Amino acid sequence: MSKKSIIYFFIDHLWMKYLIRYMDDPSFNISNTGVENAIRPFALVRKNWLFSASAAGANASAMYYSLVETAKSNSLEPFDCLNKMLEKLPSAKTVDDFEKLLPLKGVFQA
Repeated sequence: MSKKSIIYFFIDHLWMKYLIRYMDDPSFNISNTGVENAIRPFALVRKNWLFSASAAGANASAMYYSLVETAKSNSLEPFDCLNKMLEKLPSAKTVDDFEKLLPLKGVFQA
């Protein structure tokens, strides 16, 4: 592939902008195996979930699943996190309030 080709330009741009982000922070992992393993159960059953029959239902299930997997990856109990998030959600008004509801270790305030 010629370095002057448009495809080379876009691949190079993609590499420089996104694919080397793992070098910016030692907590970033170059492998996405953990993520792939985490979403495998979701991918296997998503067609069986009735509430995913619409785009809005699929979006809701994806957000829910993301919260559960984020809690698990931060060594938090997903059920407890979701329960506390749903209890505190009505009182959240600012961005900071919503960020405190995210299931992140050191951020999540039970």
